[in-house]
Amino acid sequence: MSKISFLLLFVIAFSTSCRSRKESNNQIESNYIYLSVSKTGCFGNCPIYTHAINGKNWSLIGERFFKYIGDFNVELSKSEVDEIMTLTELLKWDTFKSRYLSGYSDLPTTVVKYSSDIGDTTILTYENRLGPESLIKLVDFLDQKIDTKEWTVNGL
Repeated sequence: MSKISFLLLFVIAFSTSCRSRKESNNQIESNYIYLSVSKTGCFGNCPIYTHAINGKNWSLIGERFFKYIGDFNVELSKSEVDEIMTLTELLKWDTFKSRYLSGYSDLPTTVVKYSSDIGDTTILTYENRLGPESLIKLVDFLDQKIDTKEWTVNGL
């Protein structure tokens, strides 16, 4: 009787551990996104800031000439993450060049970092509006969403 109980307990424990591991892996894979946008300065009053989406967390660091100065954070809803993931999946990341630069030192630069798989990050840099139109539209979309959020100051 004890051998049967031990075998039954082993089968239950093994199947439960495999199921929970599989569920958590699927959850990570289906919800993972990293997307950051950094804007650099120019010789004038160009806003300098970085915002990054990592899963459902969205961080914002404003440095100069920007509405939000400091380090902020907000949590995105599942529908917002899904919407951003859909928008990023529509872009043809592998067809983009890594740099779209004019050579002028006074233009603000945008650096976009994107990853839909841990350890595989695409980095694109463009000046002013010289990048691919679809990428610029994604950045504009995210920039417009900044003002719709109630940001929390990090550290409070």
